[in-house]
Amino acid sequence: MALMVKAEGGIGGKQWDDGFDYEAVTKIYVRGGPEGIQFIKFDYVKDGKTIARPIHGVSGRGLTQTFEINHLQKEYLLSIEGYYDKSMGVIQSIQFKTNQQTSNMMGFNEGTKFSLRSIRGRIIGFHGFSDKNLYSLGPYLGCKSSTSKRV
Repeated sequence: MALMVKAEGGIGGKQWDDGFDYEAVTKIYVRGGPEGIQFIKFDYVKDGKTIARPIHGVSGRGLTQTFEINHLQKEYLLSIEGYYDKSMGVIQSIQFKTNQQTSNMMGFNEGTKFSLRSIRGRIIGFHGFSDKNLYSLGPYLGCKSSTSKRV
């Protein structure tokens, strides 16, 4: 069973949902720009194959950073931390932590801090809101399942 955790961050944009029917998150792409995080994109593993999902936000000028998670070595995503700007509603920075490593902080450490953590499990999918930037981000927690529940 997967648990859908409420998206954290600012308000705005259009809702998107990558779903929760994955075994693992294997790669994360983040592009920052002058107003904050422009887009986020995830690659997942399902039935042993990599599933590349679309970008959430807009691919503008900026630097794309990646964070790889080695699911073959039993590495899995545990938490996300970051900052968002309350006035613009845009996520300013984001950092990912697995059971084996922590990514660099991607973006600017300014604004209101948020934290999304899995206490008893792993993050297996994402949902949120975006438009020309990433406004909010929420995880799905648990393991591969055909049902989900909102938290």
